[in-house]
Amino acid sequence: MGHPNLAAAVAQIAAVKEYQQAFRAVFGRPVNGPDLLRAIASYERTQLSFDSPFDRFIAGEKNAIDDSAKRGWELFNNQARCNKCHALTDTQRDVTYFTDNDFHNIGVFVVKHNVVALARQAEQLVSSGDKEAVDRAAIQTDMSALGRFLVTKQEKDIASFKTPNIRNVLVTGPYFHDGSQETLWDVIDHYNKGAGLQNPYLDEDIQPLALTVRRWFMNRMGRELSLCVHR
Repeated sequence: MGHPNLAAAVAQIAAVKEYQQAFRAVFGRPVNGPDLLRAIASYERTQLSFDSPFDRFIAGEKNAIDDSAKRGWELFNNQARCNKCHALTDTQRDVTYFTDNDFHNIGVFVVKHNVVALARQAEQLVSSGDKEAVDRAAIQTDMSALGRFLVTKQEKDIASFKTPNIRNVLVTGPYFHDGSQETLWDVIDHYNKGAGLQNPYLDEDIQPLALTVRRWFMNRMGRELSLCVHR
């Protein structure tokens, strides 16, 4: 939630009058850590949609989605290379969550975050053996841009973040771990260019796609991919 710990999140929520009233109405007591976690969990359990047109198509209803969406699904799993991260394997499609449950460096703002310099600093911290210093840096500095590396301390994980579930992708912007891309157009353009190629830690699957750059095609591709998962 962008806070150093649960207590800080509770303090900020408790400072909002509407939340004070809501917590008392639901839980019968002031804002506190366990109830905040319960509230978030209850909200997340509502964010499910497994009866979309796409789900019905996968279940065998051939006309549940139109031909445009079907082409988008094939593009997703082939030329657009979305399946490199948003599938169980390169050959096994994930029709439920659209993720490989793995971590990847997709080249998001390597220059803005100065990932190379941050990585060198982090490696020095790791070499020092001071685990508490590494944890503090992960929370309190720009080193959060190093992602998975701050957990595993392995170079291959520098600036790697977990592949997200992309159900309802049309309505869950902004995109990427740092919210740096406002629209699906931006996302597709990022991948089409193979953005981040100057990033020495870039995932090997992030390559220029050689798709047409005409706006009508990119917009259409984004629409097709979103239809595949949006309820």
